[in-house]
Amino acid sequence: MTPPLMEIVNVCIDRLAAGETIEDCVRDYPDYADELRDMLGIGTLIGQLSPSLKETQLAQQRSRQQLASRMQEEKKTMMMHRPKRKRTQGRAGLLPMGIAALIALVAGIGIGVVGMQMSTASSVETVADPNVQLGPIPTMVPVITATPFDFEAIRPVYRPTEFLPTVVQPDNIFVLEGGLDDEVITSSPYIVTLDVVFPGQTDENVRISSVYSSSMPDLGGWTLSDDDGNSYTIPQMDAEQGVNYISIYTKAGIDDGQNFYMGFVEPIWQLDDLLTLTEPERGLTYRIRVEDSIESPWHLGDTPTPAPTVPPQDEYQLTATAIINDLTATAQK
Repeated sequence: MTPPLMEIVNVCIDRLAAGETIEDCVRDYPDYADELRDMLGIGTLIGQLSPSLKETQLAQQRSRQQLASRMQEEKKTMMMHRPKRKRTQGRAGLLPMGIAALIALVAGIGIGVVGMQMSTASSVETVADPNVQLGPIPTMVPVITATPFDFEAIRPVYRPTEFLPTVVQPDNIFVLEGGLDDEVITSSPYIVTLDVVFPGQTDENVRISSVYSSSMPDLGGWTLSDDDGNSYTIPQMDAEQGVNYISIYTKAGIDDGQNFYMGFVEPIWQLDDLLTLTEPERGLTYRIRVEDSIESPWHLGDTPTPAPTVPPQDEYQLTATAIINDLTATAQK
């Protein structure tokens, strides 16, 4: 008993994938020689088409028309010369699509493969701009949705992560003038930021939010202080890193429902406060005015990034940013 045409096609697809030719398969099924030769030939033709979109679409259209026409002729022939063979309308209608898909998928030479080649070629042509730098991305993630207090005072609470984005800095951040006896260091404008919460109390209330710098000296070991005696020493960081961004945070409170809220506690360092940044080895000092963070490369309007490594008890409220602008200091011997 001769197997159905679909089974024969499946067998031939496997044989083609194993390295046999179309004629090898056709010889074993002489009753379906013409149908098999056309169907398998169409599948091979599809795999050889140019990956250009226009040519591929035209070839697909021609192949579908040829296959549909051939299957219609085959159906009529089968009904005329093989009256005992049952061929349902549903199966005949599915043959053009099913056979073409199987040939393309299994033999690896069909429409799907051509489409993937086109997609891959397109991706290669649209690679990212090599000038775009990939690096640590911001910074904080909001964890508050409500507060049990004044709703007019609701502000997002963010959790600091290891890095903050930084602005591009000029190469001549520090210029040495004179000799060792009277060393003057002049700074170009740049931003210095680090997490400071209630300085002068406990280290548990201080977090470093940015330790990445490639164009300015490491501020590790420098002291940040105010005129009232509150101070904080910036910790030493990795040799290839440097603190270059100082943010002042207010530690968030927790209500009875375990929701974080602002807490309405003012930080010791606020907007317009004057701070002193002191270099430890030569005694260089810089006066810093705490300014609004609108000039910061990151602000509250940016898209937050999850920071799952920071525990909930270390939530802080960003309140201000300290910015250094064109300051000059003279070393004291």
